[in-house]
Amino acid sequence: MYRPSRKTEIAEAALRIILGAVFVFSGFVKGVDPWGTAIKLGEYFSAFHLGWLNGAKYVLSVILSAAETGLGLMLIFRLKMKSVSFLVLLFMIFFTLLTLGIALTNPVADCGCFGDAVKLTNWQTFYKNLVLLPLALLLWLAVRRMPARPGGNGFVFLLLLLAAAPGVWGLYHLPLIDFLPYREGVNIRQSMELPEGADAGEYRTTLIYKDKSTGEVREFEVADTTWQDETRWEFVDSRSEEIRPAYVPAISDFNVFDAAGDATSRILGSEGDVYLFVIDRIEEADAEDVGKIRGAAAFAARTGGTVAVLTVSPLAECRTLEREAGSGIVCYNMDGTTLKTLLRAHKGLVLLNGGTIVAKRNMRDVPLLEVSDAASGVAWAVGENRRRTEQNAVIVFAALAVVLLSYRFLCGRR
Repeated sequence: MYRPSRKTEIAEAALRIILGAVFVFSGFVKGVDPWGTAIKLGEYFSAFHLGWLNGAKYVLSVILSAAETGLGLMLIFRLKMKSVSFLVLLFMIFFTLLTLGIALTNPVADCGCFGDAVKLTNWQTFYKNLVLLPLALLLWLAVRRMPARPGGNGFVFLLLLLAAAPGVWGLYHLPLIDFLPYREGVNIRQSMELPEGADAGEYRTTLIYKDKSTGEVREFEVADTTWQDETRWEFVDSRSEEIRPAYVPAISDFNVFDAAGDATSRILGSEGDVYLFVIDRIEEADAEDVGKIRGAAAFAARTGGTVAVLTVSPLAECRTLEREAGSGIVCYNMDGTTLKTLLRAHKGLVLLNGGTIVAKRNMRDVPLLEVSDAASGVAWAVGENRRRTEQNAVIVFAALAVVLLSYRFLCGRR
């Protein structure tokens, strides 16, 4: 019977931990924001003409991130190593080839392999995979001759449940961790401002002209006035190169419009609480949603707040909603991409106060505000609901962790 040497066991353990940690991190940051992962999958489907898969992108975002996290956890816990190491090797071969193709053709801006937590260019992603691929190969070679450990099927199932939990939670509620600029506690107005002395960047513009008499194509710097002789030179093209990037504010795309035009300053400058109800498509609003908006309007009238609906639907389609929800409701348009960045849900609430994001909730977690709650304030009403939601999440995850550790301990004793 083959018995690995001590050095082989140490090398195998190091490879397991390194690959396992990368897989767990990569899977978790994608799984914790399944909406963002689904958006990235949609970009891939469009780039590779797989639009028929768009209907399944949200489910696939949870499955793929859970599979990646699960493989990482099984590596760390040394479960089903022969099968898992082979799957990890296939995974790395496939994605190394895929990211090479993406880096060469550049169909999407970034691969999204680490979600919005860590942004990598397509070439950086390929180089990362190029480092991990040999590690996966070495792990498979080290493991394939080692004796297999029996059992562990129940533990694997529990690990996969734990791996899928953040994605399911994020789809049903909101991401447990928000890596985007519109996090709770962020002041949108301040995040849009350029600080004093901000670097404006440096750019070089090259002008390309053709000599009318000889046909020679020549490049000029802007300061070189030779090209201004129109009798000799004919403009062909220009090229701009970034020498030093300009400072970019954390938020640059928050723009709200009504029928009269830009209403951004009106929203961010409103006194008191501002309830921004996000509804991607007005036709998606049901009677329960209208009731919550109506309740918020009555609450806002008592407390001096403002209620607005943000949508990508034409404003003309909002008239029925405005009538049903009562007076004080105004609809505004916002860019669809910004709307998805502001709130990872088709419907929900973003609560502002003085331009600061106080709370964000999926519509199913928005409480039906009562005028009698006015003394406590909306921050309390929404915050209390948030605390209950987060307590439930902590209880579920803690219970799963206890079951996992207990199961592993009992299996180890056997």
